[in-house]
Amino acid sequence: MLTRESLKRDIARLFIWYPVRWFFRILPVKTSIKLLYLMGEMHFKLFKNTLRHIEKNIKMGLPDIREEGLQSVLRSYLRNHYFDRLHIFLYPRFIRNIKHVDSLIEFSGLNHLDHALSAGKGVILTLGHYGPIQLPLFGLGSKGYSIIQIGLPVDEGFSWIGRNVAFRLRMKYEGMIPAKIFPADKFLRPIFTQLKDNGAVMVTIDPAGGGKWLGKIIRFPFLGGSIPFPVGPASLSVKTGAPLLPVSVHRKLEGKYNCEIHPPLSCNTDNPLEITAYLVRWYEDQVAIDPGLWHFWDEFESGKLLPASDLS
Repeated sequence: MLTRESLKRDIARLFIWYPVRWFFRILPVKTSIKLLYLMGEMHFKLFKNTLRHIEKNIKMGLPDIREEGLQSVLRSYLRNHYFDRLHIFLYPRFIRNIKHVDSLIEFSGLNHLDHALSAGKGVILTLGHYGPIQLPLFGLGSKGYSIIQIGLPVDEGFSWIGRNVAFRLRMKYEGMIPAKIFPADKFLRPIFTQLKDNGAVMVTIDPAGGGKWLGKIIRFPFLGGSIPFPVGPASLSVKTGAPLLPVSVHRKLEGKYNCEIHPPLSCNTDNPLEITAYLVRWYEDQVAIDPGLWHFWDEFESGKLLPASDLS
């Protein structure tokens, strides 16, 4: 969710990263999860007037949605936002007792991952900004898989508190994940080495958001508009021979998620553009299952993810 730098935001950061974060050290894990969802509920109920543009974006992407469904998607979107951004407060608990991870996310399709790795060329796992996207990385790392995630952590445009409190502490907590996070704007030789050593590389299907797009980006039809998608994952698969396995994360129950590792894409082509188009269509179907889990509703508008001419 995009937010502007302001004194109010800095005050909120200090509140979240200090007294609230400290509570997570002593609260039971299940209670902590409920608290994260409650933050989303409070945002939904108390700041309704600030959410009109997101409502408008959802209506554009889901033109047949009714008012009741619209409010359900918006509510789900806010609950997911707070859970996705702040569940990292639970990472010290995860490290001390890995059973907490297993109670939060279960995996299906690990046989597809193991079978793909048996070919000896590594695997490329692709998932979108949909649901709590760091949970699969933590879960797979905790199960002993050698895995690197290509990410883009940036503090550009942040206030002093944004850089030295929120961003600094976030990097500290993400450093607890039992996997490596490699900057997308660096030379990618370690990624090729990881695949050569028959490891897994995790990349995102959709762009990083906030206008931070790296590599070759092409617009593809998506939710009635056209948004930019990176061609890099497909190109990496073609260059290395590592199969491309889509990954989906869906809410199973309250405080419980299922991460499904799907079979490798079978597109009958070695053209990265065609492979990416196939992957985008698959991803659009996944987003349709629970649209509120998609991270980018606040950017699904002209001049942001959409070009100025789309849906305007």
